[in-house]
Amino acid sequence: MTNEEFLSNFGIAFPELGEAPDERVLYFYKLAQNSMSASVWAKQYEEGILNLVAHMLTMKYGINGNGVPIVDVPQEVTSKTVGKLSKGMGSRNSDKYAGSGDYALTVYGRRYWELLMLIKPTGMLVNGFGGFGCAGTFT
Repeated sequence: MTNEEFLSNFGIAFPELGEAPDERVLYFYKLAQNSMSASVWAKQYEEGILNLVAHMLTMKYGINGNGVPIVDVPQEVTSKTVGKLSKGMGSRNSDKYAGSGDYALTVYGRRYWELLMLIKPTGMLVNGFGGFGCAGTFT
């Protein structure tokens, strides 16, 4: 996909990030291309790379792609007690995105993580070598 095609698709998929300069979006597109293989991602490649770029852009430049970075993990109250005062905090869907790192912090990162879990190769390792080739961002 050319840079122009990517920018067009990105604008269609994420109009809320339209304030981000094209050169900034293309910078993260280049980084994302280095992290993903089209042959491994197959049909999920385009959606995966769009979401990865949106996630990286949002993490670095905020929810409109042109502002303040996301530095805090948003949390919500999960439990509270009145007697002897107690309060529990947690993140929504924490079990679903366990192990996803900062991908859980944006809607784009969560979608990328879901797609990654679809394509993540599995197989038996023999003497430390697997029978499946992979090139993607795996944790």
